[in-house]
Amino acid sequence: MKKVVRLGNILAIITVFYFIYISITHTSILINLEPNWFNIRTIFIAVFTYIYAIIFGALVWFVLLRGVREKVTLLSSVSIVMRSQAAKYIPGNVAHHIGRVILAKNRGLGVSNTLFTMMMETVWVVIIGAVLALAALLVASDEVVKNIPNIPQWWILIGIICITILTPIAGQKLFNQFFRWWGDRNGVSYQSIIMPPIQTFWMVSLLYMLNFLIFGVVLQLLAINIFGTQYISILLLSGVFAIAWVIGFITPGAPAGIGVRELVLVAALTPLYGNDIAVGVAAVLRVVSVLGDGLGLLIGLGLSRIEKAEICI
Repeated sequence: MKKVVRLGNILAIITVFYFIYISITHTSILINLEPNWFNIRTIFIAVFTYIYAIIFGALVWFVLLRGVREKVTLLSSVSIVMRSQAAKYIPGNVAHHIGRVILAKNRGLGVSNTLFTMMMETVWVVIIGAVLALAALLVASDEVVKNIPNIPQWWILIGIICITILTPIAGQKLFNQFFRWWGDRNGVSYQSIIMPPIQTFWMVSLLYMLNFLIFGVVLQLLAINIFGTQYISILLLSGVFAIAWVIGFITPGAPAGIGVRELVLVAALTPLYGNDIAVGVAAVLRVVSVLGDGLGLLIGLGLSRIEKAEICI
């Protein structure tokens, strides 16, 4: 496992430097981009729009926790997710998960329920991302598809969807067996994990679709307002981002998909916008996501203080 993570870290570093290289050598748009009030305002709007994606992600976890009958408030869920989100930039793609488990435990949430809902959260975002990526592959022009590096075949995406749909059921049994064994060994009573009702997964699916749709809106906002492009279907842009996200997600060790996601976005957006604008949009999107995660951390810390004040009262 350590070798896989190490390989992923090396790949992430290579892709980051390669993306910086093509940003410098293949486009003059970023150099000529004026730091005027309109562009700055656009980026700020994009950052605050990006915050909604984090909130929807927190809502997913809140719905899943309620689905396994864990007592948690919406304020607490959003606070924990926003505070742990920033750690996803640490190589290995595990620091933000560890941080969330620790914060959840400090909040009084059960470790088994926390881990199980986080697993279902990951499974379901992969399902929705693969569905949207598959839809984008089916409706996008050949020029868009053929430029995307390492793009999964449609049957691979269908396989991912089928496997991940079954994963929560198997995961529930494995979690229960492991924690029951651990509890018996340490003399600790263990309450079995309850499988959420089907309505929970419908709600989770809707929230993740809205999450990916937000990224389509952000791409459209940056492309039109900063780079002066024509309107392109937000649904198509959301699907293109889903393709980039899925490829970035399955790349081992790449922190937050950094570098990998940008390369895929550039390849997919080039037929739509041209190479210069595609690189510019991908680069500014990364700036927006970094600023958004930083702002989310500050908001999470603020919500944590509010929650502590309410508990004291």
